[in-house]
Amino acid sequence: MSQLLDRLQQVRSWFAHSIGEAFREALAIAEPAGTSPAWSALCQRAGVELCSDADRAQIRAGQRPTRGAPLMEFQGVVTAIVQRARYELASLRNHMNDTADKLYGQISRAVEEAEADTLKAYRAAVLPKRAGGMFANATAHAATQSYATAPSSTALTCKSCGAPQLQAGAFECKYCGNRMV
Repeated sequence: MSQLLDRLQQVRSWFAHSIGEAFREALAIAEPAGTSPAWSALCQRAGVELCSDADRAQIRAGQRPTRGAPLMEFQGVVTAIVQRARYELASLRNHMNDTADKLYGQISRAVEEAEADTLKAYRAAVLPKRAGGMFANATAHAATQSYATAPSSTALTCKSCGAPQLQAGAFECKYCGNRMV
């Protein structure tokens, strides 16, 4: 059973590191809908095709990101990480061990919620905040001052694995279990 717990910890550690790396590298790109050598390498490892320059220009015009890799590339990388984690977990089903069952459940929940949670955090970090109301879209696109197109939030990330904080006030990393600060 110790081998099962060790393998579950390895999967959890790999998953947390991978999600953190994807978030960190995508967010580190200063150019809106841009790329970097590190991001390109990460996309290649995940089997995600990079957007063309024409697609990047269209994304800048339509989504108006303030920085970071394109959302569709980020989502593709996270999806690939989640699929691999699901595959790894499938071979580690519990064999009558309460400790392993609890850890398996924690990891499974984190994996199943990772796509939606990390994409939501990434959108909040790279897309401009849009106020509510009937004219929200029009006024958001009319902004010309740099302060008016600032990102809607900053991303607090885990110091251990680099994954984003998913809920305000939650300072325990959902992916690796360590404290955020």
